[in-house]
Amino acid sequence: MSEVFGNGGGESLATNPAGDAIVVWASAPDTMTKRSIKARRITADCTVGPTLTLSDGTANASEPEVAFAGDGRAVVVWTEAATVGNSYARGSRHRAG
Repeated sequence: MSEVFGNGGGESLATNPAGDAIVVWASAPDTMTKRSIKARRITADCTVGPTLTLSDGTANASEPEVAFAGDGRAVVVWTEAATVGNSYARGSRHRAG
């Protein structure tokens, strides 16, 4: 689904009743670069969408989770730490199909 980097920070997958899926993960090319949250959608007919970058890269992102809301959108949340010991939650909503 993505580039392979050793500095990940988790991944999550959700599917909806129509068979669409969203996969999210934390990714960084090396240990000196802040992790960002990435996402890809896969439709029920197996069409794989482009890789989306959900976090802005200003903080170290990790622990992404994804679920489908009642309106059919995927809700993605993750943790960001701008400095050591100072973490906060972020989120984003996206259509799956």
